[in-house]
Amino acid sequence: MILALEFSTDRRSLAIRNPADGGILASIEESSVRGISAASVVARLLQAAEIAASQVDSAIVGLGPGSYTGIRSALALMVGWNLGSAIPVYGLSTHTLLAWQAWNAGARGEITIASDAHRAEFYAQTFTCGEEGVFAKGPITILNLPSLLEYPQQSVMGPGLSTSIPKAVEMLPSAAILASLIHLAALPPVDSWHEPLYIRETTFVKIHKAERVPLDL
Repeated sequence: MILALEFSTDRRSLAIRNPADGGILASIEESSVRGISAASVVARLLQAAEIAASQVDSAIVGLGPGSYTGIRSALALMVGWNLGSAIPVYGLSTHTLLAWQAWNAGARGEITIASDAHRAEFYAQTFTCGEEGVFAKGPITILNLPSLLEYPQQSVMGPGLSTSIPKAVEMLPSAAILASLIHLAALPPVDSWHEPLYIRETTFVKIHKAERVPLDL
């Protein structure tokens, strides 16, 4: 059985897929997650699928870009699972997942997957949807809103875009689709590589320890 976790938005999406027939045994889409541990949601998923944790043979996690906290939560859970059971855990870009979701929904031609990068910017990546599948035209980049609006709005797809791009296609990542794409995972199992796709360069400024200055009282 394949376990899929997609926590890159403010919604947790989880699914269990039976690779023998491709069927989804159970799925959960949950938005109200404050105070609810990821492990407890997975336990509910396994109960709904009527399988034991030991029956999970492999797993795949959405790597973003997106909610750094959510993605880290999913990866941390699966790192622990991997250490306990040694099942292979794979990662796939959330933008690649969304492009395949669009393809499954009938999209053909050139589309742009976009997601909120904060700071009035967006993560964006363009794909070509052909009859045989989806192909990325380039890497994920960061665009401001005016630059993103230069793309045909109807071909822009992703989560949380409707307020900024009224004609964009609203689309949330689905773990049920992610589970079917495990063969596309281009990254090694989580025991050797388990970092979220964080596109921005990280900057860190060290705060120097202040010197103690005697006061003349």
